[in-house]
Amino acid sequence: MITIAIADDHDIVRVGLKAILETDSELTVIGEAASGEKALMLVKETHPDILLLDLYMESRDTGLTIIQKIIRERSKTQILSISMLTGPGIVRKVLGLGARGFLSKHEVSEYLIEAIHAVHEGNIFLAPTSQTPTKTRQPGELSILQVYELLTKREIEVMNTLATGRNVKEVAEELHITNSTVSTHIENIKFKLSFSSIEELTLYAIAWHSHLEEGKEHL
Repeated sequence: MITIAIADDHDIVRVGLKAILETDSELTVIGEAASGEKALMLVKETHPDILLLDLYMESRDTGLTIIQKIIRERSKTQILSISMLTGPGIVRKVLGLGARGFLSKHEVSEYLIEAIHAVHEGNIFLAPTSQTPTKTRQPGELSILQVYELLTKREIEVMNTLATGRNVKEVAEELHITNSTVSTHIENIKFKLSFSSIEELTLYAIAWHSHLEEGKEHL
C-alpha cells in the first residue's frame, strides 16, 4: 500500500485528487492539509510515502519552501508537485529543490495514478507536456538571476572555476574540497540546468562567466 498526503488550499481540489486516488486500490490517502504549515506538520506526524503538493498555496510557507524543508529533514516522503502554473523555470526549480515529479493541474486526471507509482518506485515523473523544458539548455534560455536561484553558492563557485578551464582535480584544489565533492556538485549542476555531459556544462560555464564579467542579464 502506498500512503499519500494531499496539500492544497482549495477544498474542491483536494476532493478531486482524493477521488482520483481512490480508483487505485494500492493507494490510500492518510491526511490532508490546506496550508504549507499544516502540510509540514502532516508529513512529520504521518510520514506518508508521497506528498502531493500544490506549489502556490496562500500561506506563509509556499510549496517551494515546503520542498526545501522536507528535503533538509531527510524525510522518507517523496514529493510530487502540482500547479496551475507551468513553464521551464517552474519544472527546473521544483526538480532542483528535490521534488520527484511535476504535474500541471490540467494533467492530473490523466497522469496522477501513473505519476504516484513512478515516484514511489524511485523515478522522476514528468507528464509528456512537461518534459520539453528539461531538455538540453539553449543559450539565452536562462537569465543570470534564474541560474543564481537554481544553484547553491558552492555550485556557482564550481561552475565559475570550470569556466577557467580547470579539470575536476584542479577545481578541487582551487576550492579546497575533495574530487568526489566536486564531481557531486557537477552532477547536481548538470541535473538542475539539464546538461547531459560535463563538456556541455563547461561550454555553458565559459559563456556564463564571460557574460557575468560583461554585466549582461542573459546568456
